[in-house]
Amino acid sequence: MYRNDTIAAISTPRGKGGVALIRISGANALDIASRCFSAKNGTDIAVMPPRRAVYGDILCRGGYRDSGLAIYYKSPASFTGEDTVEFMCHGGALITRRVLESVLSAGARLAEAGEFSHRALINGKLSLTEAEALSDLLSATTDAQLRIASGNTRGRLDRELEGIYNGLADTLSSLYAKIDFPDEDLADMDADGLIAAAEDVSARVDRLIFGYEGTACIREGVPSVICGLPNTGKSSLYNALAGEELAIVTDEAGTTRDVLSSELSVGNVLLRLSDTAGVRETDGKVESIGVQRALDAMEGAALLLCVFDASRPLTDEDKALARRAVSCTGKTVCVLNKCDMPQAADKAFLAELFGEVSEISAKSGVGIEALKKRIEALFLSDEIDLDGDVLLSGERQYGAAKNAKAYLDNALSALRMGMPPDCAATDMEAALGALGELDGRAVNEEIVSRVFANFCVGK
Repeated sequence: MYRNDTIAAISTPRGKGGVALIRISGANALDIASRCFSAKNGTDIAVMPPRRAVYGDILCRGGYRDSGLAIYYKSPASFTGEDTVEFMCHGGALITRRVLESVLSAGARLAEAGEFSHRALINGKLSLTEAEALSDLLSATTDAQLRIASGNTRGRLDRELEGIYNGLADTLSSLYAKIDFPDEDLADMDADGLIAAAEDVSARVDRLIFGYEGTACIREGVPSVICGLPNTGKSSLYNALAGEELAIVTDEAGTTRDVLSSELSVGNVLLRLSDTAGVRETDGKVESIGVQRALDAMEGAALLLCVFDASRPLTDEDKALARRAVSCTGKTVCVLNKCDMPQAADKAFLAELFGEVSEISAKSGVGIEALKKRIEALFLSDEIDLDGDVLLSGERQYGAAKNAKAYLDNALSALRMGMPPDCAATDMEAALGALGELDGRAVNEEIVSRVFANFCVGK
């Protein structure tokens, strides 16, 4: 819950660094900061101009002093909307902690996880969807995730949701007029106009749902497996896709004996990629366990990269593995490796089974970029524009959008069937409520607390 006390926290990562930042926010921020800071020019920090960096001594608990900067942000022109002071001191782990301890001793309370952002929300400096986008921005691990989060931190999603909400509210207003004054022409829309307006709102919500479902490969990643017989170049492909030497590569068959996993970007798609042991009959106890794990991984993968050696004829084991791969539920890509060597593999068999064959040389890099583009096209629709489309950013938003769409579908069915306006109005009201949950205007405190619980203490 929101409190009126003054909070403080270290807002930079813990550990050794060039500079650290301690943030103080609340009604007594300036008074607390003045007890811990002495400007070199003799100016009292309590009367210094806002947004001007002042150099001076920062008192550290235990009698130590550090030199650094202090900046005052006067309410409401701050991130939280409250009086805020930020100290920038040297970034040693111990000296930073001592500065924070001094601030806490002067009267501040240690901030809870996400409490600065929570106060920004309550003070109208940040919307809930912007806060969720900020969380996504902080946790992003790929450029595509950054692109989505960056657009939403600038209010792109808020503006779209505001338009959808207002459009439905106007439609519902006309429907109320028909219900309350059936014999008078007070509604802004006739029956066809109501249907068209509701269809427009429904289409916009549907687009949000489509965008969210279509970008799961960016947010959550695609469980992917590289499979094949020993010495086909599976680990070399793994390293080529990763852009670094993650897997051991040798000429010895059976080098990889367990499943190696990592997350990596292939274009805009995040792969949760596993390199598996070569699938073959073996008497080795350790290798046989690895082979079984490889077969199990194939069954659970959303993407199979089935690798064959182009420089040697396909064996019965190759063909059996190929048939097993195409029978799995995931999407399958046939990769013919070592295309820079004299060719001996039966390409016609592979093409007939898989439909398309990606020819590469994992060692030299030939064909790797084309393979990446093919993988991206399998999971990311070209109808989605990461920079231009408005995209939802979490399960909370997605669930609310799905609920709104279901209610809108019911309302549209009632309108198209010519049922009494009350039937459509009930579902439209429910859809409006779901949209209010989506954009945060009608969400309860428990949900808000869950959102900010994912933040770090300094944010």
